[in-house]
Amino acid sequence: MKSQSLISIIIPTYNRATVLQRALESVVAQTHTNWEALVVDSYSDDNTDFVVEAFKDSRIKLIKIRNPGVIAASRNVGIANARGEYVAFLDSDDWWSKRKLEESLKFLQRGADLVYHELYLVTRTKQRLFWRRVRARSLKSPVFEDLIANGNALANSSVVARSTLLASAQPLSEDRDLIGYEDYEYWLRLAKLSERFQRIPIVLGYYWAGGGSVSNPERTIGCLAAIAKRYPTVQTDNTGQRDSVWFNYASGRAHYRLGLYERAKTNLDRIRWRAPVTIAVKAHWMRFWINFKHQQGT
Repeated sequence: MKSQSLISIIIPTYNRATVLQRALESVVAQTHTNWEALVVDSYSDDNTDFVVEAFKDSRIKLIKIRNPGVIAASRNVGIANARGEYVAFLDSDDWWSKRKLEESLKFLQRGADLVYHELYLVTRTKQRLFWRRVRARSLKSPVFEDLIANGNALANSSVVARSTLLASAQPLSEDRDLIGYEDYEYWLRLAKLSERFQRIPIVLGYYWAGGGSVSNPERTIGCLAAIAKRYPTVQTDNTGQRDSVWFNYASGRAHYRLGLYERAKTNLDRIRWRAPVTIAVKAHWMRFWINFKHQQGT
C-alpha cells in the first residue's frame, strides 16, 4: 500500500544519549510505522549504545563512524545506508510530533520531492509551553534563487525528501569551512535539481536551542565566505557587490557581534526597507548603535 512507503530516518549523534532517547521516543511514537531509524554514532563514550539497544526495536539500527567533528560525514553514511523511498533528517537533540511522518508523506505522495515545516523553539529542559518557532517560509520559484537571495528556509530536522532526489545529487559537503552551513549548501544543490519544494503549514516538531550549537560569529563569517565562493555570480548588484538580504544581514550581524563595526556597517548599509520588516528593523537598529558608539568615541 502506497501510504506504507518505507521512510529512512537519519540521526547523527555523539555523546548525546539523554537527548537521543527523547528523539527516538518521538520516532517510535509515529503514526506512520513503516520506517527505519539509522543512528550514526561517532563512537560515543557515554551510554549511547545502551539507549539504542534498550528500545529493542529492529527498525532502529546503530551505525558507527569515526567522525572528526564533521556532522555531514555522518549524514552521508546514513544516506548511503538508507533503504527507504524517502529520507528524513532528525538531529539527535530535536524531536517530532507523532504525525510528522504521516503528514510529510501526504505531501510527498501528491508530487513534492522535498517537504519541510516549522518547529517549536525549545530553550529549557523543563519547558512546557511552546509558542516561539523556527520559522519556515514558502519558497518562490526559482527555488534556488529564493534560497540564495533570502537565506535558508529549511530546518534540518523538518526535512523529508525523495531518496531518488538525494541519489541524483553529490553528498553533503564535508568541507570544514561549511560546518554549520552544510545543510543549507545541500538544499541549494537539491534546488538546482528540483523545483518541487513544499512547505507543510503545520508545526510538526521541536528544535532544541538550549546549548551545544556549532554557530558563532567567526564561523558564520567563514561559512558565508565559503558559500559566496561556491556561488559567486548569483544575486549581485550593478557594482558587482552581493545584493542578497540574508548574506548582508548575516555577515553584518556577525561582524557587529565581533565589534568589527565598520565591516558590519558595510553590509548593513546595503539592506533597505524593501527587505523583510524584521530584518530591516534589526539592521537599522544595529546601524543606529554603530553610529551612536562612534559619536561616543567608542
